[in-house]
Amino acid sequence: MTTKTQDIMSINLVTVNMHDALDDAYTTMRSNNIRHMPVVNKFGDVVGIISDRDFQRAMNSDTPESIDFGYKAIVRDFMSTPVITVPYDAELISVVQKMIDEKVSSFLVTSENTIVGIVSHEDLLKVLADMLYPTKDGVIASVTTWLSKTPIGDIARSLSGAGI
Repeated sequence: MTTKTQDIMSINLVTVNMHDALDDAYTTMRSNNIRHMPVVNKFGDVVGIISDRDFQRAMNSDTPESIDFGYKAIVRDFMSTPVITVPYDAELISVVQKMIDEKVSSFLVTSENTIVGIVSHEDLLKVLADMLYPTKDGVIASVTTWLSKTPIGDIARSLSGAGI
């Protein structure tokens, strides 16, 4: 069975209004622990998307400790348009290729011209990681063993590579 966009997308979308202050939108993004938000107009229509990169571009400071977007900075001035979408039943290989071609890190997901979710590069990387290193209940299923004659340096490098 081929994995589809609908199998990995996030469905709980947090949106911001295009006229919201940029610092308020940034606070919303951070408090929801997300990196991409659809931008809506006063009628609720999606008119753009704003990402952590857009916020970084808008910052007046290079240090994350002093976040300053400037006086009267609003979402509309930094959001990305047009909105690029993928169908909910798209195969992941086509989503990956489109992400590479468009040079973006997320797509809104549609079903019959209605937005039903969002898929990001992180979602795709999780699928890749699961394919490369299958897990059971969040634990990597592979186990590394060493022979008693394995050089200690090789063991140390292996442990270090595993973050131990």
